[in-house]
Amino acid sequence: MTTAAELFSQKYSDMGLQSPLGEVETSIQDMVHNFAKNILRPLGTRLDRMSAGEAIAEGSPYWDVMQQFAGLGITPSVLLSMSPEQQALVFPIFLEELGWGDAGLAISLGTSLVPLRLAHFFQNKFLIDNIPEQSIGCWGISEPDHGSDFVDFMGSEVSSRARQQANQI
Repeated sequence: MTTAAELFSQKYSDMGLQSPLGEVETSIQDMVHNFAKNILRPLGTRLDRMSAGEAIAEGSPYWDVMQQFAGLGITPSVLLSMSPEQQALVFPIFLEELGWGDAGLAISLGTSLVPLRLAHFFQNKFLIDNIPEQSIGCWGISEPDHGSDFVDFMGSEVSSRARQQANQI
């Protein structure tokens, strides 16, 4: 007699209620996991012990991580060459593995893909032709009194003046 656990393992992956990943997705997951384990974790720990200035200075291990990431060949063009269904599988797996390695570096590396991906999304030929495959991306936050934390759930980055104004509304 087959047990429920055996039936479940035959039908679903270790990740739960999804079918098993294909060969391409599994290969990308393994490649990025190894990168996260062997490169991001050790260098992330090293960067965390540096001052902000040291972390971005010429010769910093941060720039080594960016170069090694470029060597993986996961570029916006490669991602965009995949079907929308495959992109929907690969991109979250890719980001999850990077985040497992080091959250801060994962954000930095993921953001490096944003400029060219947006250029393709908006079909801006000038930007597509002029943004390199590997670039440095960023978010622009322009709200006054916002601080540097993009998602400030606790309100700790908001100035007391802004907090008072919000409470008056």
